[in-house]
Amino acid sequence: MEKQQQKSDQKQPKSDQKQKKVAVVLPRVVRKGNGMNGSKSDETRRSKFTADDLLVMQKIKEFHEKNTAEENWHLKGELKRQQLATDLRVLKLEAENKELWTKLKEQRKDTKLALEQQKLANQLRTSKLEAELEQQKLANQLRTSKLEAELERLANELRTSKLEAELERQKLANEFKERLMKMEIERLNERLMKTGGEKK
Repeated sequence: MEKQQQKSDQKQPKSDQKQKKVAVVLPRVVRKGNGMNGSKSDETRRSKFTADDLLVMQKIKEFHEKNTAEENWHLKGELKRQQLATDLRVLKLEAENKELWTKLKEQRKDTKLALEQQKLANQLRTSKLEAELEQQKLANQLRTSKLEAELERLANELRTSKLEAELERQKLANEFKERLMKMEIERLNERLMKTGGEKK
């Protein structure tokens, strides 16, 4: 509040300064010489000023110099403040940029790790599938072997059954022939016996 009051107090005389500067008549310099090539001397013809006018002019000059120095000081301070603010923004941007780069590197690492894990998982699934396929192949081969063995056994049984049936048929046929032969022998014996009895 005090600084603002001082600024307002300092700025207030500017209007007075302008007004007084308008009313002040500046000194006028008149150059005179003796002839065309004569020595020149500077004479200053001043308007007549009172002591109060000169005092006012001196105060205006001092105030102007003081005000200019203060304005320069304020401008330098503002420039310094803006430079510090700019430096602070630059530092913040550099920090954000560094943080973004760090996050990007971490994301790249995470992505690379995820891809490696995915690759290993795919390799594991492939290995499992290959193992399952191999097991399935072996199981199929085993089932095929079992089926072949079962077919061979059934074929052997069928052949055995056929042989047994053939043997049974052959046996029955032999028994039938044997009975026929016995019957024929008995019939012949009877005929012989009849024929022999008739001859007697």
